[in-house]
Amino acid sequence: LYLIFFQKVLIGIREVSRRLEADTDDQHWRKMRTHLYTLVDRLNGLLSTPNFVRIIHELLSDKDVDVRRKALELLVDRVEREREDITPESVDLLMKTIPRLEGMIKEEDTTGEGAALSKQLALIALEALGKRFASQHTGPFAQSIPTVVMATKAANPNVISSALLCLGRLCSALGPLSIPHLSL
Repeated sequence: LYLIFFQKVLIGIREVSRRLEADTDDQHWRKMRTHLYTLVDRLNGLLSTPNFVRIIHELLSDKDVDVRRKALELLVDRVEREREDITPESVDLLMKTIPRLEGMIKEEDTTGEGAALSKQLALIALEALGKRFASQHTGPFAQSIPTVVMATKAANPNVISSALLCLGRLCSALGPLSIPHLSL
């Protein structure tokens, strides 16, 4: 139920944003977007960490690129601000998002700036997860290093900078365990 609600609200945000692009002076759509973002924040606050992670995992597979981007933003926000102890079940669920993030980073550049933004957000999400969990869960993060190294060769400078930041975070957290995964 939460998943469907999240999807519909995120799609609503996308549609309202498109209408605002067409008519930037329309205060009705601006207020609607503000209320929808407030709704997402409050819904996010209602979810326990395991439920949040399950929903984000599903949203990352959504066919709508805007929904996937917002899911990445929510994931980064939650990982960075969550200060309570996360249960081992939640950590395991978060580790299962790493292959999906890698897939997003590896995707072909079919839509230009849109694909670059998605890659950048996926790298930022991987970096946030690495900052929090890489020292305790080395395996999934070490295996993601070749994908991050590949992203440093992207055409978009924003993707390159996010890849370098992510690579630095992972190498810092993994220490010598990262060396075999670096293709120098």
